[in-house]
Amino acid sequence: MTEKRMTSDKYISDALTALGAASVGFCDARQIPRIRCRAEQRIPGGTRTLITALFGYYSGEHPERSICKYAIPDDYHTVVGDILRRASGLFAERFPGERFEPFCDVSPFLEVRAAQLSGLGVVGKNGLLISPVTGLYHFIGEIATTMTLPLSEPIPGSCLGCDRCLEACPTGALKLRDHELCLSLITQRKGELTEQEQRLISASGIAWGCDVCMDVCPMRVCSLTAIPQFLTGLDPVVTSENAASLIKRKAWGYRGIKVILRNLALTEGRASGERSPDD
Repeated sequence: MTEKRMTSDKYISDALTALGAASVGFCDARQIPRIRCRAEQRIPGGTRTLITALFGYYSGEHPERSICKYAIPDDYHTVVGDILRRASGLFAERFPGERFEPFCDVSPFLEVRAAQLSGLGVVGKNGLLISPVTGLYHFIGEIATTMTLPLSEPIPGSCLGCDRCLEACPTGALKLRDHELCLSLITQRKGELTEQEQRLISASGIAWGCDVCMDVCPMRVCSLTAIPQFLTGLDPVVTSENAASLIKRKAWGYRGIKVILRNLALTEGRASGERSPDD
């Protein structure tokens, strides 16, 4: 039985790695808190194990970029989702009678906790997973399965505790432990923004997301992604002129054209009377 389980474990890990995963681990699905969402309905009955994988997205430095790093390549929901669905199909063929259901981002499981318990990294003070392979530049994917697989050992210890992410956070969200103040979330909000929120976006120069807490982390790793789709079709500069042509294949597109155009107007100094960030 032990040999069979080790073989299953290795097959799954090797298959996901061949498809682009940077690291793979396993945790008890029953130990992972769930989020109430529509995706919860897709969890197979009798799920025992979460196959957890990290997919690096770092594509190099782009000093002129107007959006965060994860949004420079094409939409990860499509790219990583396709990889996970393909892997799930392979596993279903290999292990008949077992069920496999993939999740990425739109997940009923707390993904950072799952990755931590799967031995893929430690959690930083910014609440993000820090991996020895991909640093902080990765997407987390899971495949819920009815298989009983050997569980990975969590990495001992924690982040360095240097507080650089807390000090660098442009809104104070990390120090205040207020998720709603996160600049990345502010850039994704629909409708009217407060004057302070507008100033924050304008001062950042980034029309979508925020990389600050990751970029200042001394544990960050900047190794190029192994996923070909994240190394082609790169669009680090989004403008009011090209946004409409990019929206259908970029992660920021899910919020609609009005949100990105509003943010671009702020970063380009055309909104609210062209206010200066220091006003």
